[in-house]
This record gives sequence, structure tokens and C-alpha cells, in this order.
Amino acid sequence: MTSLCPRLDIGDCHFTHIEPWLNPEDVADLWYFEGPPNEHGQLDRIFDAVPNRLMFAGHYHMWLVATPNGITDWCGEGPISLADGRFFVVVGALSEGHYATLNINTSEFVPFYEEAG
Repeated sequence: MTSLCPRLDIGDCHFTHIEPWLNPEDVADLWYFEGPPNEHGQLDRIFDAVPNRLMFAGHYHMWLVATPNGITDWCGEGPISLADGRFFVVVGALSEGHYATLNINTSEFVPFYEEAG
């Protein structure tokens, strides 16, 4: 666990467990929970927090994709293009068998689910 980074920036991507406006090195922020973002003010603080085009989190244990204009109707049922614009992406819980891949050449984000066996 000591080798884990609280946040990671690779190219245009920002990875952290929680929303990017929170501090992943502060235990209180790691436990912050007002539910997933669902209104424009909540999205503003996410998209204003970092300059990255793509932001990834996992805190909510659900699939979610948002743009600065709102929440999309996508909920992990299949691939989604993250090619144009900025996106905040929440990945389903790994502990529940959820994970995803991102093709950095095409910006295709593909969710997967494997049942524990």
C-alpha cells in the first residue's frame, strides 16, 4: 500500500479515488460522501479542479460519465467514446468485478464485469 499514489496524472488523464477537487491525502476527504454528482454546481467544482481532459474516480462504486454540461445516460452497459471534450468518469467497483480499459489512441472507454467465481 505504501507504493500507491494518492493521485496520478498521465498525459491528459487524472486518476484518483475521489473527486478531483478533494484531497486524496486527507482522510476526511477520502470519507467525504454527498452522493455522486447530480447537479451543475457539483460538476463545476469537478471540472474546475484540474486541467486534465479526462478524470477518473472510483469512490461511488458505480459507472458514471459526466461532461461539464451534465451527466450522460451511460451507465456502463457498453463502450463509450471519450474523444471530444472533457469527461469525468466513475469506474464501477473492482471489488464487485468491475474494471475498464481506455484506448488512448481512439479514446474508447470499455467497461468489463467479471463475476467472482
